[in-house]
This record gives sequence, structure tokens and C-alpha cells, in this order.
Amino acid sequence: MKIDRIDLEILDALQKDATLSMTDLAAQVGLSQSPCWRRVNLLVATRTIDDYNTFVQKKLAQVPGVQSIDSRIVLEETKNTTELPIRELHA
Repeated sequence: MKIDRIDLEILDALQKDATLSMTDLAAQVGLSQSPCWRRVNLLVATRTIDDYNTFVQKKLAQVPGVQSIDSRIVLEETKNTTELPIRELHA
């Protein structure tokens, strides 16, 4: 995944004020709310739960300012595919 100018603007704005509403953040970076929300939403795919736990504990939790982490783990497949939503990451 490549980070573009808008991603950098979002990160800069959130570092200055992480309490910004999505409406205010979107206005600051020149996007509508939906595309801004998609860029802010964090998606992580790992091979195992242990790999995910390592990522959360050693990387994500170590980022200054991270106060909480909300995780959802898929326990049962409803659709069997190896595809990841790559196009959504570039939206």
C-alpha cells in the first residue's frame, strides 16, 4: 500500500488533534466523509492469530498516542477466497 499526499495530510491532522470528527477531518483534507473514513479505517491481515498479536503488541500498541485497540477476528468463513480488498485501499 502506498501512502499519498492526502494520506499524509490525514495523518498530520490526526496527530495534531485525534479528536477531530470525520466531518471536520474530511473538510481539512478536501474529501467527503466516506472516502476519508475509508482511508482512516485500519485493515490488517495476518497468517495466524499469533502473528496478529505480535503486530498489535510490538508495533501498533507502541505508537505514541494509541490508547486503545479494537479488534475483530473472523472465526468462520462465509466466503472462501484469498482475495484482499486491494482496490478499497487505493480508493
